[in-house]
Amino acid sequence: MIATQPVMTRQEFESLTADPAELIWTLCDRYRAILTTDASQQLGQLNTEQNILLGFEAWDGQVANGGIIQLIENGYGSFIFETPLSEVLREWGLTGTAEIIDRARSLYREKKEILEREKTLQEFAKMYQDHPEFEPLDNDYYAIMDAEREQMAAYVVAHAELFAAIR
Repeated sequence: MIATQPVMTRQEFESLTADPAELIWTLCDRYRAILTTDASQQLGQLNTEQNILLGFEAWDGQVANGGIIQLIENGYGSFIFETPLSEVLREWGLTGTAEIIDRARSLYREKKEILEREKTLQEFAKMYQDHPEFEPLDNDYYAIMDAEREQMAAYVVAHAELFAAIR
């Protein structure tokens, strides 16, 4: 059952399909705009596919802009690593991203207490030096991120009715 869907015209939706990143970001922005401000209720307002798209967008944006350490620092660790996100991404054909998330998950769980501890800006900056094991994973994602965004966009387009009410 779909609890919350943004409404888009067919023309608007089709115009977004030319740019995979724009399609993903626009849909996720629309989800955030219609969600309740009570974060504990948000996930229940979206269907599974919409939640997975939000998870992918969080992963993609955070890792592309500052790596997995930034993703964890900004509070997305449990959203990415303690959910079935990688399993669903694998089913949707985003096998590269799923593999990297799985590899990062074990590091995250092993170091969760240290990684999620509140830090000063200087302590955060030092995290990259203290945990260089994340850098190869970041680099692996940078090498595939454009293709993975295209795969995600293709999935969204093929299953558009799950992501938006298109009129």
